Amino acid sequence: MGFFELTDAAAMLRKARRELDRLAREASIDHVFNFFVTAHSVTDYLKGVVAEPDRAALLAERDIQLCRDVSNKAKHMTLDRGRPDPATHHASGAIGGAAINTVAINGVGERWVSWPDGTRLEMVSFGKSVLQRLEQFLTDHGLAN
Repeated sequence: MGFFELTDAAAMLRKARRELDRLAREASIDHVFNFFVTAHSVTDYLKGVVAEPDRAALLAERDIQLCRDVSNKAKHMTLDRGRPDPATHHASGAIGGAAINTVAINGVGERWVSWPDGTRLEMVSFGKSVLQRLEQFLTDHGLAN
């Protein structure tokens, strides 16, 4: 039995699914942090399990790189290795001083992450995309269960 019963990439992927479910129900920063750190950790659990070129190819994919950015920014507050530094913000659904068509009237709170190049992603949708890619990778390598 591994640490906290998180013994392999499939176990971490199941944990990431639970974290994303929590994030979808409540846009808490705790859930944002937990999902992206967990999702990025799935790639750590692939070391020595899949061929390194396959793992490197996964890590080079845009969504996985952006997931790593969010995870590392959350854990370390800054990024290194020349990665652009993302910023987050929370849309409460209130109109306030927001520009027209940028906030849904009576919308629920959403969390967003933005990069200096103009990339802007809503956390739940982005999380679903990351999770889908990780699920496919594990399935393709016979690791999903």
